[in-house]
Amino acid sequence: MFSSNSIDGLIRAFMTLPGIGRRSAERIVYHLMADPHSRITALTEALTKVDSRVRRCAQCNTLAEEELCPICSDPRRDPGKVCVVAEPRDLEAIEATGAFRGLYHVLGGLLSPLDGVGPRELTCDRLVERAKAGPGEVVLALSATVEAEATASYLMDLLKPLPVRITRLARGIPAGGSLEFLDPRTLTQAVAGRVEA
Repeated sequence: MFSSNSIDGLIRAFMTLPGIGRRSAERIVYHLMADPHSRITALTEALTKVDSRVRRCAQCNTLAEEELCPICSDPRRDPGKVCVVAEPRDLEAIEATGAFRGLYHVLGGLLSPLDGVGPRELTCDRLVERAKAGPGEVVLALSATVEAEATASYLMDLLKPLPVRITRLARGIPAGGSLEFLDPRTLTQAVAGRVEA
């Protein structure tokens, strides 16, 4: 198949995204090239806007366009409850249920020594500082994977000496499951039925 170095480079760039193999990357690139000016311009503008405007919330570490995200800056949220999630997409999954009205803390991943992800690569220290400042409850809302269980265990060890109630989402999340793929009803029941850790 003939393609230019530029097209090959774009295909390789798309292949770095999760879940995108060579065939999918080729389909995306050739779709963009069907009407290159409008599609590529729109994609370039959207990526440039995200790159220049989006940052991490100073309090919870999710993605935001201001210093504080809309959740952290909302005075109607309950500051006495902090829900700990691995990634911003997990926060979005819980928010979509409407079952949790507290604040969040985004770790930025899960402990995974084989991948070089230790406590320093996550926001564990910031979570401890937040817990010292006084929320009454920290909800560990992590997926049911080996890495998530190891992360939850590590966080429980850090938080147990503090005067804070530590809870976890109720079981019912399938082993090996990921929060972002759960249906809203299952996730709502898991949040509502959380238990002491």
